Amino acid sequence: MKFKLTLIHIMMFLTLGLVPSVAFASHKSLVADPGQSSIPDPRIYFKAKGTFPAWSLSVSELQISFQSDDVRYPSFTSPHVDPVKVQDANIRKYAVQTEAGTMEIELAQMLCMVEGSKERFPYSVTVSLKNKIDTAFTVFTGCGQYVTDEKLQQNTWELDSIKHVAVGPSDFRDTLPWIEIKANGNSFKGYGGCNTFTGRLYAEHTLLRFTDFVIKKEVCSSANRETDFLNGLRFTTQYRFENEKLILANPSGTTLVFRRKE
Repeated sequence: MKFKLTLIHIMMFLTLGLVPSVAFASHKSLVADPGQSSIPDPRIYFKAKGTFPAWSLSVSELQISFQSDDVRYPSFTSPHVDPVKVQDANIRKYAVQTEAGTMEIELAQMLCMVEGSKERFPYSVTVSLKNKIDTAFTVFTGCGQYVTDEKLQQNTWELDSIKHVAVGPSDFRDTLPWIEIKANGNSFKGYGGCNTFTGRLYAEHTLLRFTDFVIKKEVCSSANRETDFLNGLRFTTQYRFENEKLILANPSGTTLVFRRKE
C-alpha cells in the first residue's frame, strides 16, 4: 500500500511541478556547422574523363574522387596520396586502398583524344578498380590534364624582388616587370623591364615552368636587369603563395617574388 501511495504522490508532484528540475551537461557537437566550415574547398589539380561507360576523375590536394556510369563502380573516393614517378618515363602512378577496395591510376604524358570526342589532352589516363569481392580489376581508359591554379590566373603579377633583393623602376626602363597568365592556363605574357614577351606555361600541381619565350627585341641599357628577370622565369620549377605574394623558386632557392599589380 505504501508503494502505491508513493507512486501517487510522485505523480501529483509531477502534475503540480514540484519535482526539482535536473540540468544535464551538453556535449559539444562533433558535426561542423555547414555555414561555418573552416576547411576550404580543396584545389583540384588534375581532371580526367572517358567514355563507354562515361566516367570522370578528379585529384585534389585532399582527396581522389572517381565517378562512373558503371553500376558496379558508381563512385570511389579516397584520401589523397602522392604519386610515384616511373623512372625514365613521363608516367605517374597512384595506388590507394580503402575498405571499399583498391584503385590504381596511371597518368602517361602523351597526346590523347577521348573516344567519341575531338577534344585533345596531354595525358592518357588509366583507372583500374577492384572491390573486395572481385578477383580482377575493371579498367577505365580516357584522357586528362593538369588544372592550372586559378590564383595564378586571377591577377597581373608585378615584380617585387630578384633573389631576395628588392627592385624598383630605376632598375628597368621606368616600369617594373610583370607577368600575366592567360585564362586557358597554358600561356603567359609580360613585360621584362625593356621588352614584351609571350610564352608557354607548363603547370603540374606545385610544379611550374615558363617555356618557349618569344621576346620583342629592343636595345636595353646595360644597367637594365631584364636579363636577370627573364632568367629567373626560365629557371623556375616551383611556386607557392605566401602573404599575398607569388613566389617562384627552383631547387637552389627563391628566384623571383611578385605582388599583385594595382
